Amino acid sequence: AEASGSAGRRRSSRECGVCLDSAARSDMLAMGCGHFACRGCWVDLIGESLSPTSGPQACLDVLCPTVGCRTRVPADVFRELGTAEQYALFCERRVNRAVERCTGTCWCPGVDCRRVVVASTVATSGGGGDRPVAIDCDCGASSC
Repeated sequence: AEASGSAGRRRSSRECGVCLDSAARSDMLAMGCGHFACRGCWVDLIGESLSPTSGPQACLDVLCPTVGCRTRVPADVFRELGTAEQYALFCERRVNRAVERCTGTCWCPGVDCRRVVVASTVATSGGGGDRPVAIDCDCGASSC
């Protein structure tokens, strides 16, 4: 009877590919790459990627915790396993990166203004393309 009980536990649990602990299958989560990790390892990974020592954009480049896997952890994992505060911080950092990467956009320099503004541009001489010259925001702030 004991042997059949341990076989049942094996079927209802799985080894985490990260911490190597055994966890209930219901606590195991896999990404599209098919690698499994326990809920605790996912929660730890989210927390570490959002910590002040990890840098402001580390959470945007988090990879599957399985060694050698290059699959990026999707936003859904942060939403489903992180706290509401962690998910809000993740979303804020994702927007910040998008604004930084989009040519001609920046955050309004106005005090307490959280708008994204588009810089007006002029053509540069010699065919070098356009260059930003002014930023005007609906809040009244402007910058050159």
